[in-house]
Amino acid sequence: APVDPEGNISAGHAHSCGIGADNTVVCWGIDEGDFDLGQVTDAPAGSFLSVSTGGYFSCGVRTDGGLHQCWGEDKGPPSVGSVDIAYVNAGVDHACALTTDGNAFCWGDNMYGEIISPGGAFIQVSAGYRHTCGIRDDGTTTCWGRDQKGQASPPDRRFTQISAGAYQTCGIDTTGALHCWGETYDADPPAGTFVQVSASRSGTHACALTESGQPECWGYDEFGQASPPDEAFTHISAGGTH
Repeated sequence: APVDPEGNISAGHAHSCGIGADNTVVCWGIDEGDFDLGQVTDAPAGSFLSVSTGGYFSCGVRTDGGLHQCWGEDKGPPSVGSVDIAYVNAGVDHACALTTDGNAFCWGDNMYGEIISPGGAFIQVSAGYRHTCGIRDDGTTTCWGRDQKGQASPPDRRFTQISAGAYQTCGIDTTGALHCWGETYDADPPAGTFVQVSASRSGTHACALTESGQPECWGYDEFGQASPPDEAFTHISAGGTH
């Protein structure tokens, strides 16, 4: 079954969005100043199952029939009619959706082939900055798009969750260990057993949750984005500088 890597809260470049107790979308942060892209003030009304915050836009899956909706900078999401969407994952210049039957499709800018899905069934898809990665039902990982720093060249191992960041991709293998490939952000991922990982799509840090819910982050920490509080969490999302 498809695995949603985002859930009900998501940190983007300069804004974040979450799903409230009444299933409405709430966004905060800035609308990118002079660009007035509307990714905060234009958050749609209605009921949503999940939300994913990209660089300059956000996407969500509505409760009515698995339809998706995006707002902010127009990335021109395709009309998929009655196709049921399991979730949408918003990157910086492109977004990807996974249907309930595992079909991954992407839209938006395609400078490096990052929206050309290789086909086949996936259980998870993650849209990064200029690349996209997906996990198939056997745990193998396929990435496509830009590979300037090796961020689209996954290691030969099985993963349970994956996150495509800006210049780095991170995944949790079947033993719970963290692995990252691409640019290291001057720091290697911590050792231990983890249950969820999030690599920033527009920044230079990544965070993961241990089995006990403790967040651990690595990479640049200029604004404290890699210094998490000593508390337990159920989900984590690495934004641009937060």
